[in-house]
Amino acid sequence: YKRQAPMPVTSVKVKSPSIGKANVTWNRPLFDGKSTIKTYTITAKASGKKTITRTVKANVRNVTLSGLSNATNYTISIIATNGKGKSDPVVVKVPVA
Repeated sequence: YKRQAPMPVTSVKVKSPSIGKANVTWNRPLFDGKSTIKTYTITAKASGKKTITRTVKANVRNVTLSGLSNATNYTISIIATNGKGKSDPVVVKVPVA
């Protein structure tokens, strides 16, 4: 195998524990592309709302996004990045409290 971008992350779960927040958890990709994963980027988007993005180091498997608009449906995506590129995003929809 030659080095390549990683596969998508697995086991993504999102819940909204309180107003304006979303807690996102995930597991590593099944295959890292033969190149160590460096970061995960989590993005929350909603129509007409500010996009919130957090990038975390490879050892992190959960993030709480805050500053989201309450009573809003968000689309949350997670991308794994290694030295060769980015994975395809895993996309989850969540209603934020």
